[in-house]
Amino acid sequence: MFESSPEGATAYIDADVTAPERILEAAGETLDFGRPVALILSNILGHVGDYDQARSIADRLMDALPSGSYLSVNDGSRGIDPVFEQAQDAYNDSGAVPYNLRTLEEITGFFDGLELIEPGVVPVTQWRPEPGSPTLEVIAEHGGLARKPYSPTGRRSSLLGQPATCRATGCPRGPKCRGRPTLHRDRMT
Repeated sequence: MFESSPEGATAYIDADVTAPERILEAAGETLDFGRPVALILSNILGHVGDYDQARSIADRLMDALPSGSYLSVNDGSRGIDPVFEQAQDAYNDSGAVPYNLRTLEEITGFFDGLELIEPGVVPVTQWRPEPGSPTLEVIAEHGGLARKPYSPTGRRSSLLGQPATCRATGCPRGPKCRGRPTLHRDRMT
């Protein structure tokens, strides 16, 4: 299925997303964690029922990557299409492997402590469309891309010790903002 070439190595890892240490161990056989890499979590975090557990998985994976690495997340979302939400809820109730739709706020939360790339977390059909392309229908899936900032430790500073707090008045994220520098660079405490 996958083949490596002189341009780069390719590998497949058969692992459970709820075991990020196993994923990192296996990925370390192919990737150079001394250099920035991209972590792509496309429509996988919705399979983790508990939001805090899903956040922890993404955080643990990103914590192992060096500064300058990127995180791409896109997942099914609530608040766009009630008919789709009802269908997904019915599917989940059928006994099939459930997929948990997240709110825009929850999907945005996966990027806490990272530098969100414009246009931010948006419906995936609106993420950097080609100039002059037709406007695509908004679908119930949001996604974004963010870069791990450079720091003396090479780690996400908002996850170490006490999280930063935000003094921005009217911040739509309230306490969940945690002073994300991409939102309020001049208002960090």
